[in-house]
Amino acid sequence: MSRSTDSGNSISGDGASTITAEAIAAIVSGELLGDGKVSVSGVAPLDRAQESDLSILSKAKYAPMLAATKAGIVLVDPEFRDVAGRLGRVVELTVDGGDIELDRAILDATRRELRRVQGHVMLLGKKGAREKVAAFLLGLAEHEQFGGVDLPMGRQDMADYLGLTIETVSRMLTQLQSDNVVQFPSSRRFRVTQRYALEAIAE
Repeated sequence: MSRSTDSGNSISGDGASTITAEAIAAIVSGELLGDGKVSVSGVAPLDRAQESDLSILSKAKYAPMLAATKAGIVLVDPEFRDVAGRLGRVVELTVDGGDIELDRAILDATRRELRRVQGHVMLLGKKGAREKVAAFLLGLAEHEQFGGVDLPMGRQDMADYLGLTIETVSRMLTQLQSDNVVQFPSSRRFRVTQRYALEAIAE
């Protein structure tokens, strides 16, 4: 059993974060040839991939591995479209290119998305509203520059993202500001005044 977090992402019964073929297709601007609902939680080479992994085929020398791979999703260069299309249990995405830089860019983009989903899973798993809001602000402030940090969303969107009500989010932000942990020069900008305190709350 799983529950959805963002579009194309979910949390499985064992807490693992996953991403669907549809979401990966959107990331790489590829053409989806198989079941878009199939999901993976990792990245691995064709010969070592399991059903929970994404793999890639863009070189002819690796083509023989396609028939035997256990990968749940395979990114396939258009050159191998016909071969890949006969493997019903594998989801194929056709992508332009086929060099090592493309491979790296695709896998890096997917890994970043998986890390983002995992971070959201951990955030939702926090027990209290104060912890969730503190962790959210701490994540945004990771690369804080002089002058503060821009909030990428309004209170309602923040509430939806954290699984809270807008009233609760507003109350937690007010408390953190009253405790001089953070300050809000405007509704869409903040700065951390006590980083250690914010880190302690977020743990």
